[in-house]
Amino acid sequence: MKNLAIIVGITDYTDVKLRLPGCLNDVAVMEMILRSSGRFEVLTLESADGEVAKNHLSEVIKRYSQEEIDHLLFYFTGHGAYLKDDFHFLFRDYTGDRSAQTSLSSKELDNMLRSLQPKLAVKVVDACHSGLNYVKSGTTVQQELGEGMKATFTNCHFMFSSEGDQKSYADRNMSDFTAAFAHSIVKATTEDVRYRYITDSITDAFSNQDSQTPYFVSQGPLTELFGRFADDAKARIGGLLPRKEIDEDALTDVISDVTSGSDLTEPVNESAATAVRSLADLARNAAASYVTQEQASSIIQSMRDSLSQYIPSYELIEIYSPDKEFFDSYPELPNERSIGAWLERNKFGEYFAEPTYGTELYDAPPSLFGSSIDSLMAGFNLPTKKTRKVLTGITSSLSGMPFQTFCLTLHPELPNLVLYRAWLTFIISKTTIQVFHSFVEYKEVSWGKYEENELAGWSRNAYSLAKPSEVTELPIVFFGAFNAWVMDQVKRRLSVA
Repeated sequence: MKNLAIIVGITDYTDVKLRLPGCLNDVAVMEMILRSSGRFEVLTLESADGEVAKNHLSEVIKRYSQEEIDHLLFYFTGHGAYLKDDFHFLFRDYTGDRSAQTSLSSKELDNMLRSLQPKLAVKVVDACHSGLNYVKSGTTVQQELGEGMKATFTNCHFMFSSEGDQKSYADRNMSDFTAAFAHSIVKATTEDVRYRYITDSITDAFSNQDSQTPYFVSQGPLTELFGRFADDAKARIGGLLPRKEIDEDALTDVISDVTSGSDLTEPVNESAATAVRSLADLARNAAASYVTQEQASSIIQSMRDSLSQYIPSYELIEIYSPDKEFFDSYPELPNERSIGAWLERNKFGEYFAEPTYGTELYDAPPSLFGSSIDSLMAGFNLPTKKTRKVLTGITSSLSGMPFQTFCLTLHPELPNLVLYRAWLTFIISKTTIQVFHSFVEYKEVSWGKYEENELAGWSRNAYSLAKPSEVTELPIVFFGAFNAWVMDQVKRRLSVA
């Protein structure tokens, strides 16, 4: 049985008025929480346009359709809206006149999740208007979500950041609801954290706020275990959180109300203290989050030192031997173009890296109104060959860093096992480091010769360089997740439950 978590964060909306920079940290914190829980295989889907996002989600559902899913958790942070009698998740290219193509309804998502037939289904939604009244007068959860769920969901817990007629608030660092979720983990006095404790903690955090009331729907006792968090895990999670508690003074930005046919957002409610600051004061205050090249190099060196100390878990040490390599550039990374695509959409981050491009041939439909060659080919109803620009990957404009990419290879010691690799690379600016990692299983095509077999996808964590301790602790989570992933792959290969 597998526990699967799917994270979707839409941050870089095409309409600049809709962008949600704080949701980047929402995703990073939820990734840290879910990976630190020791229970989930975590998949983070890129912030993407509607068609791409729906395809990615469908691919995930298809990929795990043959698995036995015990615990399925879906997390979303971004814009939400009540459209055509249902809540909709709004994707990167959302517009009111293309709402069906650029959003996903709650009913559509429920149907996708139900197809995996999890024993426990959990939805955590941090968006405006997310808490639709699932349970109406005289109905039950099953009746409202569909009688079919009785046969597919043994239990379900839905956690929404606000009621159906409310907005969900955030500041430039993080959404308030996700911060409250994370604080519930950090403040827990026991290692075992259950859903009942999380919902109670979030309820207390918002008890004095009339403008935003989290909304919970449960079919089940809420006593199920969410995860186990040792003190070091709680410290890592706490290190990613803004240094504030949720209160009325913290409500600066709003995850805006987006309605059909409207692209307007609420203005930022800045405090009086902020409004009277001089330009020089604002610049000096913002400069505190910037680091020098020497400071950045020192942080990267500390991360390299930690990565160099990897030792396989005791269950793997007898059957695999590790090989660690550091590169000064981006080598032949698996699925490198997906990182380039992320960078292309996040150019406003001022990172010291750029997407790379190439060209490819493709079959273009014949045209009766094109060149003479096109017209001739059209007479035979044949396509013509043309070239187009395509994204190929990334390149760095940095030099002098202790490393740019890390590759960990586990070489099998037994002939019935295969090779695994973990890749870690990063993109850096003067304030932020975006760390990407991917786990890959290789297929043995001949004795001792391998090619990529399964790509787990790239996961991303964002860290402030002004908080170096958070960055240098990343290898602990990275290696823990890799060891757990390899164990799952080996057990599946050996058909061990």
